[in-house]
Amino acid sequence: MADRRHLRRKPLSAVVTLEPGSLGAWGLRYLEDLAVRNYSPFTIRGEEKNLCRFVPWCEERDAKTPGEVTVPLLERYQRHIFHTMKQ
Repeated sequence: MADRRHLRRKPLSAVVTLEPGSLGAWGLRYLEDLAVRNYSPFTIRGEEKNLCRFVPWCEERDAKTPGEVTVPLLERYQRHIFHTMKQ
């Protein structure tokens, strides 16, 4: 039977805002850069999965551009991931 797990996964462009200058737009540029630099498709897929969690989490906290992402916000995200993965 064919592996169909990839069909359940939504791409980053379906999950986040893609306005110019937004975190979602920068995330897509990052993924494109990984592809251009010949990273493994598995690495790119993993990074996309991480961004699909991180960008909406930031947008919920009104950090919609890369300049609004601060060290305290990243520390909060690390704690959030730690507690959600712990369960």
